[in-house]
Amino acid sequence: MGSRLYYPAMIKPSRKGVAKTQTEQLSFMQRFGLFFYDRHEVTYLYLLALVVLGALSYAVLMQRQGFPAVDVPVSVVNGTYFVNNRQKVDADITRPATQALSRLPEVESVTSQAGDTFFVIIVRYKEGTTSAAGNTLARATLEDGKLLPPSVQAEYKPINATKFAEEYDLLVSVYGTSKTSLRQLNDGAVRVAAELQKHHGISRATVLKQFESGVDPRTGKTATELRHFDRLGIRAGGSFSFHPSVSIGVISSSGADALKLSDDVHAAVEDIRDEPGNKDLGVLVTADFAEDIREQTSGLQRSLLEGLAVVLLICFLLISWRASVTAALAMFTVVLTTLAILYLTGNTLNTITLFALILSLGLIVDDTVIKVEAIDAAKSESRRKRHIVALAAKRVSLASVAGTATTMLAFAPMLFIGGTLGDFIRVLPVTVIISLAMSLLVSLVLVPLFASGIILRGHPKPGRNPITRLETFVSGGLAQLVLVGTRSRVKGALIGLTAFSIAGALIVASLPFFQKLQFDIFPATKDTNVLQAAISFPPNTSIGQAQTAVDGINARIAQTLGENLERVTYRNSGSPTEALATIDLISFKDRDQTSPHLAEELQEQLRDYDTARIKVSQVDVGPPKEDLPFRAQIHGEDEAKTTAFANDVVKFLSGRTVKRPNGAEARVTRVEIANPTQVMRAHGERVVEVRAGFDADDTSALVGATQEEVEGAFPPGKVAAYGLPEDALGFDFGAETQNQESFSSLLIAFPILLCVMYLLMAFQFKSFLQPLLIFMAIPFSFFGVAVGLYLTDNPLSFFVMVGFFALIGIAVNNTILLTDYANQARKEGRGRRDAIAYAVRARFRPLITTSLTSVVALVPLALSDPFWEALSVTLICGLLSSTFLVVVAFPYIYLGGEVLRIFGSRLWRRQLPALLQYPLDLVIAPIRLLALLLHIIFRHKPA
Repeated sequence: MGSRLYYPAMIKPSRKGVAKTQTEQLSFMQRFGLFFYDRHEVTYLYLLALVVLGALSYAVLMQRQGFPAVDVPVSVVNGTYFVNNRQKVDADITRPATQALSRLPEVESVTSQAGDTFFVIIVRYKEGTTSAAGNTLARATLEDGKLLPPSVQAEYKPINATKFAEEYDLLVSVYGTSKTSLRQLNDGAVRVAAELQKHHGISRATVLKQFESGVDPRTGKTATELRHFDRLGIRAGGSFSFHPSVSIGVISSSGADALKLSDDVHAAVEDIRDEPGNKDLGVLVTADFAEDIREQTSGLQRSLLEGLAVVLLICFLLISWRASVTAALAMFTVVLTTLAILYLTGNTLNTITLFALILSLGLIVDDTVIKVEAIDAAKSESRRKRHIVALAAKRVSLASVAGTATTMLAFAPMLFIGGTLGDFIRVLPVTVIISLAMSLLVSLVLVPLFASGIILRGHPKPGRNPITRLETFVSGGLAQLVLVGTRSRVKGALIGLTAFSIAGALIVASLPFFQKLQFDIFPATKDTNVLQAAISFPPNTSIGQAQTAVDGINARIAQTLGENLERVTYRNSGSPTEALATIDLISFKDRDQTSPHLAEELQEQLRDYDTARIKVSQVDVGPPKEDLPFRAQIHGEDEAKTTAFANDVVKFLSGRTVKRPNGAEARVTRVEIANPTQVMRAHGERVVEVRAGFDADDTSALVGATQEEVEGAFPPGKVAAYGLPEDALGFDFGAETQNQESFSSLLIAFPILLCVMYLLMAFQFKSFLQPLLIFMAIPFSFFGVAVGLYLTDNPLSFFVMVGFFALIGIAVNNTILLTDYANQARKEGRGRRDAIAYAVRARFRPLITTSLTSVVALVPLALSDPFWEALSVTLICGLLSSTFLVVVAFPYIYLGGEVLRIFGSRLWRRQLPALLQYPLDLVIAPIRLLALLLHIIFRHKPA
């Protein structure tokens, strides 16, 4: 092969015709790699610039955020109306307001609640309308249309789901003792907010209101009512105590860094504490993204270093120590150049970006290791560095391009997820795709340069270590099994049938495991550091009674959690109807009990609480789990009829057993009519809402199954029997509905992307059959994914889908490597069995190296935080299953495809003349008929 390669530098100028012919024997990928190889000074200069920019981006330039800035197209209008009559509040405010807002073309939905003295209107806008623009539109509609009584002072608020209290970057609590009055706390909070606002980087510091004021239309006087309360629980001096508190919301200046903001606010709080006027008040930062960002950042650094160590070790064991250094250096370069591009494209360093970078560690090893191994293997065929680089490029570059493009396309469906979820996670596929593109570029351009100075400085030695000898033995044995068919067709057929049977059996065996898995788009993680207690008070509870109940609940929280409890905050969420306690635990690394166990224990202690109903759950990525996630809405203005229907739905669901799609059952534990003391509206129509909860957490599957049962029990005809329209029954699962819609868009985009991947590979391999064979790597992974998720008790979820997309790229890359190498051998004149046996023997080491490196590199990711477990299990177990079947069964699938291709080619050549004859006859027959008619006409033309 070496004698057939020519390079422009080796060609004599006088032989121009020969030079042209010889240069053309180099492929495009070879010329591309050699272009940079020959200009290594400039290439290294560009590399240095990108690496330095990447390091600066990570250390200094990139803005730190808790979550990506996402605009949730929702705004809230609320206010007080002191008429002490919910029907009048609805008639005067919520009914006309919701009907007017529902008619706006920019509005998707409107819901409202009307109490005796207050109202809340939630407006969701269509995509393309921001929350700020929608909020302005809602204000103009209500105020210009004079739809609110003059005595009402409404508050218009756009919602940001990635902020604390849906608006703030950071929260500060001002607290006192039980003797401190609420007025004193508010006055102190106003002083603290004024001091905070003086600091650079803070745009606004606002005291969260606990009192609402308005004009009482009956007296014409201003009335003030306590509508909210706050509590703060902290550990001090070995004991845990709770204090009345007031929260201050801090909004950073535009472009401010979250870590810098946190440091500035903490420093300001320290100064404020020392002021003489604040000696009787406590000031504490109680909600801050900086801690999570620092933890994620340290996790990235730790996972990156561990991943590099894994690459060094595996490449050292399976290839050589020089190869391991080259691969680790290339991976480090990929990460830094990715950070540089993220900075140049305006992305921030946030939780999702860091998550994507950590995930990418298991993906970017493929291109690097494949190219490093190809260069190391080519050392035995030539002593010229340039020649070795060209040989390696010829053998693996096209396969690397196809494999990386396939992996990039595997993540592309995530770009099409709609709604807020899509906006929230879109930076994830963008980051992964950038890192993959950088990985491919580094493998094509920089790895040859790195290898020239590291791998190619030494020469191959005959003595290999025991692991490489084992690898040679296994690959040789697999190749010999394939070659058995050249000596005995019967034995070859039996071996192939056995391989097919193993693959088919494992794929079929995965189905029962998949059926046993639950489905939940955002399941609870195995352990986390934050719990929440959602507290609901009975109707007609006063705010004083609610505060007393919360104080009793807090005592039980502190007693139950003990040393595992770090802090409890309410963030101004207390009201006469509900409160939400955010419970910060000490790090899961420092405690023996997991958060689910602690949540279950706390739930048990609060289950029989007399004056409130409490639901304890974890706080995870994704929307919080609702206590009653199932929501059936009965539309109608006649309160008696809708209430009667709602009561029957309650009776139907009470204690009911619901069967999931996989056959598993769950029980409805609680069902009730929501907010019976308020008038609720949806889309301008009055509704009575029935809510239900379950004894399981896989909400996504349960709400859908329950909806089917309710629709089956109350068909349109039965609904009409209540004196209501047939379509009066509807369902709205809130965030769960939006997540399911977003998830559905992902599933719709996925098959389209598979078609694009198929066309890409069909173009590369110039075959319509081989891409289908290459796709067999996908079902090969099913057994590992299903069994891994089942054994680790992880449901099918959004994170499993993310892992599966990554798995597709890595697994398909393995079959691309074998197919491409076998095709090269076929072009050199080898028979089909000899070609695939040669590919197995030659590609076994890089295939095992890349798969094993990806698997082991993901282990620290799985162990570092329970959050990563489902994604890592999907990748690790799926890749082990797929790799095993690729080396055992795929060679025989390739042989079967070659037989079909040859048979189809012969059949096509044999039948082509006949197939072409039919359309020719259809064209020629009318022409002949027309000619005959013309002949008859003109032959007998009268004189």
